Amino acid sequence: MTDTKSVQASSAAAKSPGPEALLDIIRKEARYLEEQEGSVVPVIDPVKANALPLPVWDGELDPFPVKTVYHCYEFLIYDDIEFVINAYRGILQREPDESGLDRYTSLLRSEGENAKREILIELSSCEEGIARKVRVDGLGWDIWERKIPGWPWYAYPIKVVFSLLKSKLKNDQSFTLDNMLKQRIRQRKLNEFLADQQKQLAYIDGRSGDIDISHQQIEQQVNSYRDELLLARQDMLLQQQRLNLLLEALETQVAAESSAVAPDPGLNKVELATHASGKLDTFYLAFENECRGEENEIRQQLGFYLDVVKANAVLNSERPLLDIGSGRGEWLGLLKEAGITASGVDISKVLADHCKKANLDVVLGDGIEHLKTLGDSSLGAVSAFHLIEHLPFDALFSLVEQAHRILVPGGQLIFETPNPENILVGSHTFYHDPTHRNPITPTLIDFLVRYLGFIDVKVERLHPYPEDAKVIGIDMLTQRFNGHFCGPQDFAVIATKPNS
Repeated sequence: MTDTKSVQASSAAAKSPGPEALLDIIRKEARYLEEQEGSVVPVIDPVKANALPLPVWDGELDPFPVKTVYHCYEFLIYDDIEFVINAYRGILQREPDESGLDRYTSLLRSEGENAKREILIELSSCEEGIARKVRVDGLGWDIWERKIPGWPWYAYPIKVVFSLLKSKLKNDQSFTLDNMLKQRIRQRKLNEFLADQQKQLAYIDGRSGDIDISHQQIEQQVNSYRDELLLARQDMLLQQQRLNLLLEALETQVAAESSAVAPDPGLNKVELATHASGKLDTFYLAFENECRGEENEIRQQLGFYLDVVKANAVLNSERPLLDIGSGRGEWLGLLKEAGITASGVDISKVLADHCKKANLDVVLGDGIEHLKTLGDSSLGAVSAFHLIEHLPFDALFSLVEQAHRILVPGGQLIFETPNPENILVGSHTFYHDPTHRNPITPTLIDFLVRYLGFIDVKVERLHPYPEDAKVIGIDMLTQRFNGHFCGPQDFAVIATKPNS
């Protein structure tokens, strides 16, 4: 194509517009610049290309829209070879030929930014550009400037005014052009960011397959451990059966000896009870680990009572605390860490040995019988956690009676037991433990300790179900339902022996 020759021909054929047409172009340019003032962003100076060898372009350009009307700013925001390529794509709607690309790129690198408008005018005014009927707004000043040198001498004042207005508008155009360039740079960075995000998503999708494989491997490993645990439990049951046989043989031997020799009947009774309970001791320890909770969890729950005993003025090393039914020793461990002198008693040999291994002072025996061996006013506090629900009422009565006797004035009695006010506890979870007899209500234990001489009786309701177990709602019916079914699972009674 002969672009430059056709430009000269079309320029010569064009008629010179009058002053009214010139003023109309000025007004349009001014309105356009006013509309652009609202989209100002921080200015970043574009990088100017220095004179370089003729271009060899093998990169990728941003997509350039093909339409019939442009503003020159849409081209001016590009530089160097990218400007030339997009000018051809927009105005002539094709890729540049090799000669045009070389010529215009060399022109840009030698004359700088001023050559951009000349190139746009030439492409728009050439024969091919006119045939494409693509209009480029914002070039009116430059077209008029090319025609002014041919005006007569008396048009000189108009030429001066024209130069001043052009200078002012070019400054404004430069500012607007910088803003458009910033937007383009920002858009390019955004596109790069989105491309990086797509790569990250692709990587995550790829890794998700690896995670699925790892999850399957973990499940297989867990199943393997579960099988090993099942075998270990079966072996434990076998060992327990062997132990039961030995205990039965021992019972038979003790019974034979008791018929031949008449030792202390009370001692034989304690030994036989201990041997009989030994059949279930291992089971009960495993049951507590499984159903009551891990030791650390129980220690956290029992932490509530530390503040209670720390406020006890009569509790000291000479008048210590006695914990009846010490179980796994969580409460005694907390007291030991807090520097409070305490000991325990438990009827289970397995549990008593478990406590002794933790260096806790626990003796094997019946709690009530142990209290009967202690002198009056010898203890500062007596505690029993989840014990009283195991006792018949006459034993519970005796326990409270003995506790009142051996406590010094000001000493504390602390009991914790499942709360039957919670319907799920009273009708279901209470009976998980086969050694439970019947639930103890707060009303009963409160009256009993007061009846047997304790004062300052407090009932503390503890350990409600978590919030996510409750029915959602704020009406009275929902609140009452949650109170009965999701309320405190345990309650404590705390009482004091009076001074007189």
